[in-house]
Amino acid sequence: MSTSILERDLLGSDDAYFVAIALAVAPALSMALGSAAVRMGMPSDVVQARFQNLSAGLLIGALLAEIYPMLRERLIGADGNKQVEVANCLSALGGFVLALGIMYGLHSLEHSATPDEEVEKALQRAATGDLEDAPPMVQRVATAQMAKLNSGSVQLNLAVSALSKMQKGQGDIDVEKLDEQLHFVDFALDSMRRSCHGIELLTGPATQETRSRIAELLEDVEALQAVSPRKVITMDGQIQRASATLRRLHVHTSPMAFRRWGVHRTVTQAALQADFGPDRSSSQSRLPWGLVFAIAIDAAVDGMLIGLSTSTSAGAGMMMAIATFIEMGFLGYSFGCAVSSQVQNRLVAFSLLAIPPLCLAGCGIGAFALGSALQSCFVFTGLISFSLVAVLFLVIQELILEAAEKNEGENWNVSIFIYLGLLISFGLEVVL
Repeated sequence: MSTSILERDLLGSDDAYFVAIALAVAPALSMALGSAAVRMGMPSDVVQARFQNLSAGLLIGALLAEIYPMLRERLIGADGNKQVEVANCLSALGGFVLALGIMYGLHSLEHSATPDEEVEKALQRAATGDLEDAPPMVQRVATAQMAKLNSGSVQLNLAVSALSKMQKGQGDIDVEKLDEQLHFVDFALDSMRRSCHGIELLTGPATQETRSRIAELLEDVEALQAVSPRKVITMDGQIQRASATLRRLHVHTSPMAFRRWGVHRTVTQAALQADFGPDRSSSQSRLPWGLVFAIAIDAAVDGMLIGLSTSTSAGAGMMMAIATFIEMGFLGYSFGCAVSSQVQNRLVAFSLLAIPPLCLAGCGIGAFALGSALQSCFVFTGLISFSLVAVLFLVIQELILEAAEKNEGENWNVSIFIYLGLLISFGLEVVL
């Protein structure tokens, strides 16, 4: 596998560590700046989708041009002389399995949304009437949440009864009535789930984003109302746009786990009011260590990928750094929104926000040193395999999927950014 003059100058000189440090620190700085920009508005879904597709294209280019050819060379040799290295194959298999385990584990941590134990505690006491020693606010919240659960259960039973009649009936089914009952079920399930999570209000940056989405929906509805009923094709297109806006807005009413590319939907929970002890401040100041741990591990893995890529190829390292720089800016913003809404002390919040960027930079530099030291060892093949699987997972499971969710209208000027990122990666390959 040939190496360009510029690449040898970058990684074969005494400045190699300086290059690795710069590529690892840049995304960490982007994440820190994103966290500091909490008070600024979140870019629109279209802008986010374009950046996600651009990052995906860059990473696909890195896989095609740098990482996979390097892994193939170590597995079966170069120049057409096929020589299978058993140790390298076993190492690659180990890296493959390890990457899947870590990435799916991180995915589960970031996307799982489970009710708070304090919410369940409050609802249990409300069901048994054991709230006499609780503060008045706790009594009100717990009683209200239990009433919502009961009301949702009643509505669900009514809708299920109507659907059962349709299922057991004969002949044609009225689509309008079916759709009506399905919406009743949908609302009942959403209401009950919000009660399980103790949701009452949207707070913090989520309110600004929600009002912005409401404004978009109102504009789409007004545009729809202005269309003549005789222009069916135009009306159908506007209905689709309004429906897509409605679905994006509806997301704000549901309990959500942390997302890389979006504001954390911060809500007021019964858990914040459910400290039955004399000191209620302790429950209000609980630190979100689970979220901090998940984001820190995520940042550490991204940093490690940059370091490993840089230790093998300046081009791969640079493409990884550019894509991660974009991603970490949005992740830092989302993480900052989540932490600032749950931690009132600025010093504590700053300390928590600094953990993931430090993990990213530290793991990036450490992975570069490790990769440089193990390049002649079969273990390095496992590290390359790990990088390939982890990057591919990030592209498929995160970037492309979330970009598709935001680009429900399937606009060409959004999806084309994948190919723009691919073109940039090929250009960097030629230059480097």
